[in-house]
Amino acid sequence: MKTGGRAGERSPEPLAPNYIEHIAGARTRLAGAPDNSGRSNPPNVCFVDVDDTLIRSAGSKRIPMSRTIERVRELHDRGVELYCWSSGGAAYSFQAATEAGIADCFAGYLSKPHVIIDDQPPAEWRGVTCLHPNQAGSMWADEIIGKPLP
Repeated sequence: MKTGGRAGERSPEPLAPNYIEHIAGARTRLAGAPDNSGRSNPPNVCFVDVDDTLIRSAGSKRIPMSRTIERVRELHDRGVELYCWSSGGAAYSFQAATEAGIADCFAGYLSKPHVIIDDQPPAEWRGVTCLHPNQAGSMWADEIIGKPLP
């Protein structure tokens, strides 16, 4: 938060240039039809890392990881909401996705968090799976999102 306007007044500092669009999109997604429990029925969401997941670096050479890129395209085609993130930041994530030719597959670009404020550690989150790029590359998109193959 930045201090703004009058003394002691704080104004929100957006995390990304299109912060308002992200909020509007989140509100739209949250307005989804509730299931029988009264909770919303969220879409499948997947976060994809950059370094050694989407792009491998060997010295100054950057090598797109084709199997991960194929999975990203398949997941996007199946309606999974994809976010590209990196400890290098949101701009770096966007640059890498553009370099790999899949920038259109992502709903947003993020920096990996330094702090998560939640009542549960990520390892205890319901329905969350962490896959190594080699695992994801050897699975079909439908296996990753838990839907039966056609």
